[in-house]
Amino acid sequence: MAIKINGATVISDSQAITSTSTISATGNVTAGNVTTAGNLTINNVTLAASGTNLVIGGNTVVTANATGTSSTTGNVTISGNVAGGNISTAGTVTAASTVGGVITGTSTSVSGNVTGGNVATGGTVSATGNITGGNITPTGNIVLGDTKSISIGSLVITDDTIRSTEHNITIGSLGNIGNVIIGGNLTVNGNTTTFNSNVISTNDLTYNLANNATSSSQANGAGIEAGPVGSPFLTWLYNNTSNVWTSSGGISAVTGVSGASLSTSGTVSATGNITGGNISATNHTGTNVSVTGTVTAASTVGGVITGSSASVTGTVTGASLVGTVTTAAQGSITSLGTLTGLTINNATTAITNGASNGSGNIGASGATFNTVFAKATTAQYADLAEKYTADADYAPGTVLVFGGTAEVTVNASDADRRVAGVVSTDPGFLMNEGLDSEFAVAIALTGRVPCQVVGPVRKGDLMVAAGNGKARADADPKAGSIIGKALENFDGAEGTIEVVVGRF
Repeated sequence: MAIKINGATVISDSQAITSTSTISATGNVTAGNVTTAGNLTINNVTLAASGTNLVIGGNTVVTANATGTSSTTGNVTISGNVAGGNISTAGTVTAASTVGGVITGTSTSVSGNVTGGNVATGGTVSATGNITGGNITPTGNIVLGDTKSISIGSLVITDDTIRSTEHNITIGSLGNIGNVIIGGNLTVNGNTTTFNSNVISTNDLTYNLANNATSSSQANGAGIEAGPVGSPFLTWLYNNTSNVWTSSGGISAVTGVSGASLSTSGTVSATGNITGGNISATNHTGTNVSVTGTVTAASTVGGVITGSSASVTGTVTGASLVGTVTTAAQGSITSLGTLTGLTINNATTAITNGASNGSGNIGASGATFNTVFAKATTAQYADLAEKYTADADYAPGTVLVFGGTAEVTVNASDADRRVAGVVSTDPGFLMNEGLDSEFAVAIALTGRVPCQVVGPVRKGDLMVAAGNGKARADADPKAGSIIGKALENFDGAEGTIEVVVGRF
């Protein structure tokens, strides 16, 4: 059965047109509810009230305006405007523009503007005009044209992406979002921005913190925290008073740290160089610290500390300090690399040897000091000796005389008046130490020294040369032949006893 209406038809609320076939009207249809399982083709649809429904089982084409609520499981194509009601379909909703209500469908296409209403779809929303107003809740994609923008109060996305390569997207709040790809700039104007992702990757070269600050005090406390908000594990914060970054924990670098100032209550550990203005740390472990300002640390291990002023309150172990070093009272300075200068202001302070007795040297052969200014000196060994050139290498205790191919040679005749003295074993003080000769011997000038002798000898005997590099006792020696006086008795044929030289 078909019903054709050529003129204007008015159907009251108490009346109804029910058809399982086709209803075709070229004029206006003003009605309450219209229900059909077939197709409805209408120039103009005016529903009796905004709460009435247009329920269509087939396809619907509306060429003019539709007001009220329209619900269909087919496709809705509207070349005019949809205003005031809702359009719900499992098919496609196509409209020139919409005002108010909810547009729901597998695919919604609007060539005009969507104003004031809601768009809810399980498919694709495609708009060449502007979408302004309420909520947009898609489970598919939102695709903007090249010349359009989107302004949204609240956005909830369960999957896929928002894409805009040229224009702005302004969003009041974001719900559950899949991927967001932004070709332009991202501006977040809220007070707190929270990222729940594991990795944040950016090509930006600079992170700007407290960018609205007009003074350093307004930027004080800006920085980075690691851990829960309110109770972080570690902080790296700006301190405007000292104009430094302050770390609550240690700082570790595998290469180098270069900058102005470094302040931390933890440990600075680096395998490279640390270069900057002022460095203040509890511990410094690593290679080198080089600053133009002050280095302040509780202790340092390894490397070189260079600065205008380096202050260490703890122990410097295995490191080198270059510059001015100021420390509190220290028991010892150990494992020092190079100390270019040392001043002791406290006259009662002793420079002591912390190792075993008689170990360690001050200076070295070929690297001697210049003048030693002192009130008194002491030595473990007992003789004062001087170096001479010799014609051979002679053992300690050998009696030498002036002569031979060099300055001194071994004694060969008895009571020789050319006697020079006895070769020293361990001189307490050695003069002419820098003598450069193939054979250089230290001859004891005064003090007690071991001497090779022939017996018998009694304590206090005057000793003279006996030949073959030895000495003997003489009751009435000639002037110029005396070596010294015996300190021991000796009854053997040949041996070594202590003799006091230079006292006769």
